[in-house]
Amino acid sequence: MKYIFLKENERFFLLHLGEALLGISQDELGSEFTLEADQFIANLEDYLRKDIRLLMMVFNSRITSFLLSGSLSKFTSKSIENKQKYYRKWLYSRIPLLRTGGSAFKAICGWSHYGTEASWKELNYPGKTIGREDITPTLLEGKSPWKEVSN
Repeated sequence: MKYIFLKENERFFLLHLGEALLGISQDELGSEFTLEADQFIANLEDYLRKDIRLLMMVFNSRITSFLLSGSLSKFTSKSIENKQKYYRKWLYSRIPLLRTGGSAFKAICGWSHYGTEASWKELNYPGKTIGREDITPTLLEGKSPWKEVSN
């Protein structure tokens, strides 16, 4: 599959962001994660795509990093602990625009990882049930698709 929206440096940035937010290595996230993010962002309105591109640039800039953490290193150059601290500064900032940006990144990373079939097993999600109601019970049928945990 081909990328529609994200440039190479933005895919690189998203892998670093996903690693910091989800606690999953870049190798495990892989290209499926960035492809899912690309499709998610590409389906947004044009003005939102532009805003996300600008947000990625600002989040990874040395100037923003210096203003928020006193460090001149880009987000992608920081250690995993410093990436997480830097992200929390965005998410819990007094500035509403930074908090909104942090929430947008959380939504993009969460959707991109947990929306892929590779993550379904770790979530114990049985997969798509439409058309498989006789094989996989659904909540609409009055049965939970997740197995009951016995003590």
